[in-house]
Amino acid sequence: KNTLGQLLSVQALAGNAQNTGVPQETVTAGLKLLQSMKIGYQQNNVGLQVNISNEIVEMLQDAAAVERTESLEFQSRNRLKQIGLALHTYENTYKQFPNGESPTVQYNDNGKPLLSWRVHILPFIEEDALYSRFKLDEPWDSPHNLSLAEAIPRTYQHPVYPELANKTVYLATVAEEGQLKSAFGNWTTRPRDILDGLSQVVLVAEVAPAKAQIWTKPLDVDVNLSDVSASLGYAQDQQINLLYCDGSVHNVPANLMAATWRSLILRNDGQPIREKLVR
Repeated sequence: KNTLGQLLSVQALAGNAQNTGVPQETVTAGLKLLQSMKIGYQQNNVGLQVNISNEIVEMLQDAAAVERTESLEFQSRNRLKQIGLALHTYENTYKQFPNGESPTVQYNDNGKPLLSWRVHILPFIEEDALYSRFKLDEPWDSPHNLSLAEAIPRTYQHPVYPELANKTVYLATVAEEGQLKSAFGNWTTRPRDILDGLSQVVLVAEVAPAKAQIWTKPLDVDVNLSDVSASLGYAQDQQINLLYCDGSVHNVPANLMAATWRSLILRNDGQPIREKLVR
């Protein structure tokens, strides 16, 4: 029979679930397991009987899968933070982010960078040895440099998508509209150029796997300001991890208003973000 303590445990688990951040699937499986327990008494002995049905087994498996996915997503956000720290360390060293007329970046005859900014921040993610192997005066797809694309650093790999191999989902967001520009692009960017505030402007986004690029390739996301979430490869009901110019990482809904997305992407549009980003 159920005891008062058991019932209180069920109520406590249900009541505290929202405050602990425990996935709902885990809570549901735990409740089901607790409810299946029976306390038996025989003379001076107390026994606990647990009826683990196939339903409970399936629920526990589902809960474990959800927790694993959430753990991997947490790792991905940490990798974005590592990228943000590396970008700021680069800026502290060279007095600008690694785009535009950056001291370490070389360009082809058309004014395009030969290698991605992800290559140029390698020394700041503890990949000095790999960086030293690149020929900075050759394009990303030269025979020598292309062979190094297979040595993708762990920081650029999304833990959920190992099948992407040498591709990364961590891409800079690029947009230009007259004098209005994103933080990244084929122009110089220093912190003082982020007129709308470092905590208000996106630097790098975690794009959908279909939008991933070879990590050494100097290609990021050309953002359509009227449909930013589609540019990043997401449906309206999904969530997106974003690295802001201040180094913080936030998970926001894809279905933000177009005006909000516009203000997040442009560094100098002068418009405050009025929409609540966390829902």
